[in-house]
Amino acid sequence: MTIVQTVVLTILTIVIEDSDFTATNNGIFGWLNPDNFLIILIGYGVVCGFFGTLGFTFVVKYFNIVSVINLYMLRPVIAQVIGVYMGIDKMPGPFTFIGIFGMIAAVIL
Repeated sequence: MTIVQTVVLTILTIVIEDSDFTATNNGIFGWLNPDNFLIILIGYGVVCGFFGTLGFTFVVKYFNIVSVINLYMLRPVIAQVIGVYMGIDKMPGPFTFIGIFGMIAAVIL
């Protein structure tokens, strides 16, 4: 199912957001651009990935596991905010906001 989602979302990105198959800032492989690669690897990989996972694992000792799992679902949103704040990503598009509101609704329910 993940492969189907990847293909469908990639096609939608190309059609709706006017992306292409290049490694430019507007391409779907823009993270491979040599100008962006290290800052994205360090910013998203180390800061958001490692410290985010480590932080959630650490707070399980002090908070209810259900609360931690619900917060863990919002991790992509938090990573996006950090990426915009650090200047390595742009403001998300409408589909991202739809996904964010869907995730927040799932947490509330």
